[in-house]
Amino acid sequence: MSDTHFNPAYPGTPIGKPQEINLKDMGPILTLLIKNPELRKLMFEDVAATLAKLNYVPHDEVVAFFTSLKGADFEAAATAFKPAHPDPSLGMAEC
Repeated sequence: MSDTHFNPAYPGTPIGKPQEINLKDMGPILTLLIKNPELRKLMFEDVAATLAKLNYVPHDEVVAFFTSLKGADFEAAATAFKPAHPDPSLGMAEC
């Protein structure tokens, strides 16, 4: 893995050639942002660079989408999120 990517990689991010972001990729990316405050901080500091470090191709539309989450107070919503029931697949079994 290149030193331009997170090492170790976040679980579920693409391996190999950087991947274009499609709707199916948004759920895993949002899950990572909800679970990892340090990744949220990096994302809102520089969306394009953070997506590239996650091994995604940061096209203009997806950068605009993630940038808009900061204005929608995604940080507060993600911090306050509590699952309706324990979900070990999200690492939230302790809730």
